[in-house]
Amino acid sequence: MLQTGMIGMLMKKLVIFMAVTVISLSLVDAQGASRRKEQPLDILFIGNSYTGNLGRMFTPWMAEARPGSHLQYRTQGGWTLARHLADPEVKEAINARLWDYVVLQEQSRIPTFSTDTFSYEKHRASIRELVAWIRASGAKPVLYETWGRRDGDRGSPKRSPDFDAMQAHLTRSYADAAAEQGALLVPVGQVWQAVRKVDAQLGDALHAPDGSHAADKGSYLIAATFLRALVNVDAATLRQPSGITKAEAGTIMQAVAKVLPGP
Repeated sequence: MLQTGMIGMLMKKLVIFMAVTVISLSLVDAQGASRRKEQPLDILFIGNSYTGNLGRMFTPWMAEARPGSHLQYRTQGGWTLARHLADPEVKEAINARLWDYVVLQEQSRIPTFSTDTFSYEKHRASIRELVAWIRASGAKPVLYETWGRRDGDRGSPKRSPDFDAMQAHLTRSYADAAAEQGALLVPVGQVWQAVRKVDAQLGDALHAPDGSHAADKGSYLIAATFLRALVNVDAATLRQPSGITKAEAGTIMQAVAKVLPGP
């Protein structure tokens, strides 16, 4: 009887020890996963002034959300991806560092062109070759879907007479390219469109006076979309810039969450 009781007590202690060990290991795993998620990121951006619109707000937010991150921007005004492809410094930049992500942004009009035009075919061929370089370097390719112009494309009034028509072409083109290349898509234009649908006044205020580039509120939207897409961070939890109201930020964040639901 005594021996049986001692065996029972030993078995209970063993079960308790194993349970504590499992819990401890689970906590360690969870903490390790959390640390991995919070590690700094190295991101290279290849685009033009629309990427410049992103950088002025995304850079300080990344410094807060992922301290130690290294961001590099190649944002020559008006450049197409074909022009970046022809620049030897671009391939050097891709291979200069072990980037986590390399983001590609095309000139704002070209993805809206008919798919049988030379400009469109060159655009898609440039994405293919750049993505091949990016994958060879060990980085993940990302496509930055831009937004329609406030009053449509005046250079192509029949095809893109207004914002929604132009955005429909952008959405389709970037989605097709992302699916073809297995690239991550950051759907900034769709978030922009979602804001316009619920608040027309704020939607207009996203654009700069030229009706093409992003104003400060537009830059907030772009950076907030990238934060959700790349690091799963809600911009509302970070230091807020001046010039945007709490209500405006809330509307933008609701649009981000609608287009990019959390994991």
